[in-house]
Amino acid sequence: MPKPRNLTAAAYDQRIANPPAAHIKDSVSNTAPGLEFDERTIEKHAFPGLVLEFQRQSQDESPDFPVVRTIDQAQTASVDGSTGILTFPTDDRNYLFVYAIRSLDPRSPDIYRFYDFGTRDSPFVLDCWNAIRNLPCREGQHIALLIGRGGLPDDKAPWEQAKAAFGALSPAKASNQQFPEKPSRRNKLVWAVLVQRRAPLEDPDTGLLFPNVPPGDLQSTMCTPWHYDFRDCHCYYWASARPDMVSGEGPEERNVHFMRKRKPVWEKIPIPPEVWGADPDKPEQAKKQREALWNHVETINDWETLPVVLNNTEVRSRYRTVVEKLQVLAGIEHGLAVEYLYAYQSVDPDFTTAEGEPLGQQAREVLRRIATDEMRHFRWVNEILELLRQETGGSGIKAIADVDERIMTIIDRAGNYGPNFDWRNFELRPLDVATLDWFIRVEKPSRQVRTDEQLEGLYISVVREIGKDVEEKGEHSAFGNSATVQKILGLVKLIIEEGDGHYRQLADLRHRLFGRADSSEHLRAQKADPPPGQIERARHISDSCYHALLFGLGRMFLRGDDEDGRRLQQLVDLMKRMDELNDYLARLGYPAEFNKAPVSPATEQWGTWKNHLAKELERLRLTLDTIGMHELRSRAGGALDAAADCCQL
Repeated sequence: MPKPRNLTAAAYDQRIANPPAAHIKDSVSNTAPGLEFDERTIEKHAFPGLVLEFQRQSQDESPDFPVVRTIDQAQTASVDGSTGILTFPTDDRNYLFVYAIRSLDPRSPDIYRFYDFGTRDSPFVLDCWNAIRNLPCREGQHIALLIGRGGLPDDKAPWEQAKAAFGALSPAKASNQQFPEKPSRRNKLVWAVLVQRRAPLEDPDTGLLFPNVPPGDLQSTMCTPWHYDFRDCHCYYWASARPDMVSGEGPEERNVHFMRKRKPVWEKIPIPPEVWGADPDKPEQAKKQREALWNHVETINDWETLPVVLNNTEVRSRYRTVVEKLQVLAGIEHGLAVEYLYAYQSVDPDFTTAEGEPLGQQAREVLRRIATDEMRHFRWVNEILELLRQETGGSGIKAIADVDERIMTIIDRAGNYGPNFDWRNFELRPLDVATLDWFIRVEKPSRQVRTDEQLEGLYISVVREIGKDVEEKGEHSAFGNSATVQKILGLVKLIIEEGDGHYRQLADLRHRLFGRADSSEHLRAQKADPPPGQIERARHISDSCYHALLFGLGRMFLRGDDEDGRRLQQLVDLMKRMDELNDYLARLGYPAEFNKAPVSPATEQWGTWKNHLAKELERLRLTLDTIGMHELRSRAGGALDAAADCCQL
């Protein structure tokens, strides 16, 4: 490759010029699209007047020869009896293929016959491309191509004519020849032998590289962020080592998207093909895609924050790694708190053993205490995230924070617990032996410091990363001054210690509940028939109160140290009223469902969400009189009052 000599551009004001990583002289020069430029573009324009293509989507049975996309007949022979520029449609029946290439000026001209390179079962399109690149023909010397319509080798007579014309070329016979389908003024080309002088690699006067390549073409096939199609290419190629997706590990090979709106370093939950490659004509698919991945504007604004990926692992700063792990852990703590609450409400408080031990009440006390702890952990993790946001002053966190409010806190719950827990989805289940074993597994202390260990191990890895950064940088640590770091580490250690206690309590509860046999005697009966209308309305009230609680928590997390005890007490009151309502529903055989909010908490559109909640709570209040059961109506009304107070936060 020639050495760039356009030093005027390279020496331009660095504050507004392209960064060094975008300079061709600093390019990694990969031959696949997605890096600084696509070297194949040079070969695409090697023959003046023609634009070739080396990759295409073909459904026919013909081999993958290079394709002729465009012919500028001002620079080549008139190949169809007319003049101008011919652009060949991307239809397999209309393709023009490059079947061979040769040089003419050297004494021993090289000839590459692409039709001898391989078969359909042995793709060779890259061999064809390499042949064009390696052709021993200096700039200005003659180069010849044999082009023809698809399936030409199957037409014996025209094919033999084409090969004979191509083989007869020599420096003395460097002329264009063509064979039309019919002898008329505008003929459909069957084959042609075209001769031209090879395009120069640089302008000898200005040093401009590849002067025959149109502006932008070197990057036209790339996933570069300043190209609009980076968002939609789905091509597995890498943009400056920042991919849109790579193949990751899991129970099976999965497409791991690093353009997801939240990109925890260890979360490898697959995004289905119908989401990342959504059909624009299917609104539901497009909606899911908008929720899961960056849109075009976000891609253009924030592309530089995409992480470098090595060995299927994102390479990130310690700060970003810690923040994203904490965001994941916040979602897990939220999900676990709800699962514990559901399990707690599934247990009959009146269940006793044969010896008269009130085991049902004891089990409920354990589960409720742990659920309360998990809610506290949920709050503490978000408190840490807010501390970290304040320490950075909202800078350098574009990929994981709202662009306007620099929101880092997470109130959404985990939909999937990730590879640490066999990709188990969030699921509400009564306290049977399988559910209790799941809780025990989650809370089990980790035996070593690894990010793929149990819940405790994830917190330990956070402590470890912060400790390393403080050890290296002291007061200049990305995690703040010594007081802030000590507060963060103190909260994490409290979570770890309480988790150890959860494990021991759950293990003891399993021994007492299921020590003799796998039994369901301790569970409340759940009715399989559809709930009556008044029960369904009460369930809707429970869901809306849950959403109001999340709204209040989210606003409280954002206020951080400015939060006061009165607001916190309102949230506690709402949780108590919800518990009373949900416990009564479970007693009736129709436990609460904890459905997610219609307006996702992950969007942080507080005004929209608040208005939606206010309207929904008012609508539900108008339905209270239709609940004929006095106690159910009373509990539902109390929960609605508490929810309305929280929406004013």
